[in-house]
Amino acid sequence: MGLIACIKSEYLYLTKRTKGNALKMIYLFCMSPAFRVSVYICWMQHTNNMFKRKLIRNHLEVKYSIVVDQHCKIGSHLRLDHFVGVVIGNGSIIGDNVKIYQNVTIGQKNNQYPTIGNNVIIYAGAKILGGIIIGDDSIIGANAVVLKDVPCNSVAVGIPAKIISRKDNE
Repeated sequence: MGLIACIKSEYLYLTKRTKGNALKMIYLFCMSPAFRVSVYICWMQHTNNMFKRKLIRNHLEVKYSIVVDQHCKIGSHLRLDHFVGVVIGNGSIIGDNVKIYQNVTIGQKNNQYPTIGNNVIIYAGAKILGGIIIGDDSIIGANAVVLKDVPCNSVAVGIPAKIISRKDNE
């Protein structure tokens, strides 16, 4: 998947449309840094060329103050609306439709990286460290330090993070 295909994919997801308008896609790409960051991360995930991955990684770090390692695995439609200071480590796995706010760290502890499920929201300043699993449809509160697994449909807050609510689907 090339850059144009990533722009179209992210545009269609963002606008909930089935067809894209080329001028609107180009305008959004040029005028919205958050959209551009999402497109670059999509492009980095879909290219097998390691040189291109490193170029995109360096561009994200220098221009947008984001560190997204080229070896991490990120699902489709990652949202980074306030992206400054986000760090996503080497072995991290992130599911689809995840939203991450500013100054979030997803990093290693004891040479292990976290796995984050689908439809997760991670609020500003959160730290997710080690070989833990964040379940689908979970919320990580602002400034939480997550060192243990978070079940699906849960809200985790605090230092260290504790589960404060859980909604089981029956």
